[in-house]
Amino acid sequence: MITCTYDTTAIKTYIDGVLGLTTTTTTYGVAIPTGAYFFIGAESAGTTCTNRYTGKLSDVRIYHTTFSDDDVLKLYHGIE
Repeated sequence: MITCTYDTTAIKTYIDGVLGLTTTTTTYGVAIPTGAYFFIGAESAGTTCTNRYTGKLSDVRIYHTTFSDDDVLKLYHGIE
């Protein structure tokens, strides 16, 4: 299970509930204007995307909150 969180200052990536990588950034945003394209597993440049993930994704979830390390671990263990 791969989980990513973003809190306006850092993107954290977890693998099976364990923090693997933290990237400090202010270049990413979460605002998606009406009618905009939304890509998961690819880089986007307006209406096109590059560097596509060619595998399959299942059980994709998007939450309107930033999870703590404990929250991510609970998700991994199925405790919500």
